[in-house]
Amino acid sequence: RLAARLRQILGSRRRVRPTGEGWVFLGAALAVALAALNTGNNLLYLVFATMLSMIVLSGVLSELSVQQVAVHRSIGERVYAGTAARGTWTLHNPRRFLANLALGLSEGASRDARLAPEPPTWFTVLRAGATARRDGTWRFERRGIHRLAAVRVSTTWPFGIFEKWYELPAPMEVLVHPRPLPGGLARPLPTSMAGEALPGPRRGGGELLGLRVHRQGEDPRLIHWRTSARLGRRIAVDRAEERGGRMLVSVGVPPADAAAGEAFERSVSLATGAVLRCLSEGRRVVLELPASRLEGSPEDADALLRALALVELPAAP
Repeated sequence: RLAARLRQILGSRRRVRPTGEGWVFLGAALAVALAALNTGNNLLYLVFATMLSMIVLSGVLSELSVQQVAVHRSIGERVYAGTAARGTWTLHNPRRFLANLALGLSEGASRDARLAPEPPTWFTVLRAGATARRDGTWRFERRGIHRLAAVRVSTTWPFGIFEKWYELPAPMEVLVHPRPLPGGLARPLPTSMAGEALPGPRRGGGELLGLRVHRQGEDPRLIHWRTSARLGRRIAVDRAEERGGRMLVSVGVPPADAAAGEAFERSVSLATGAVLRCLSEGRRVVLELPASRLEGSPEDADALLRALALVELPAAP
């Protein structure tokens, strides 16, 4: 057990850097040392020795504080790019006697995840054998799948002179949806064919799309009687469905130029906003992507948003 513990400590590389207050302390220690050398005053030597002992003691106590912790994180179900995502940090101290003091948790560096810097989540005191939870915030800069690799555990205990940290492996995949923007267009589609289930008390109560021949079995309230009398056959008013209607949302492909990527991301964000708006109204959404076409109801929101999160700009011919 001792050998395994030593491998764990040596495998997690510790890093140390002075804090802002620590630089002031080190500068003061250097000034005291120079004054002691120039004057030969024993009291200054005693003060300098005390300051050096504080540095050594800081290293020992900070190491005891960061050892043997178990970290777990959970992030909200739907995460949108550029928007703060709420989650929870869970920290467990498996030791039987020693407590963890002044621990900060944050995400470690990862080449497969782009996060905006967020301040660490601090745990002031975690007693031996205890488990604590704190709310955390994550902010991802772009849509897609982000692979988090490690959690950074840091402390400034006990004197705030140095910050010591190391990274614990904690792999996790996060699907980040496009940031929804208002103003996305959604075009109503014609009502369903005869014989299909009617989504509301009356089909065809939405936006006017035009006139067409009335189909057998359709609601007679859709008949436009004046036009039917003039043409001698039954003509129906073609409207979008007022409740549960089908709406077409398209992701536009910009011309191939230097700004094509930025324009495509904006088109995806506008489409995301339009999809969320239509689903909140109880409508079915037909999502038209550059290489595919999906249709779903409010119950299929996760599939539609996932497709928007993973859609890619088509390669230029």
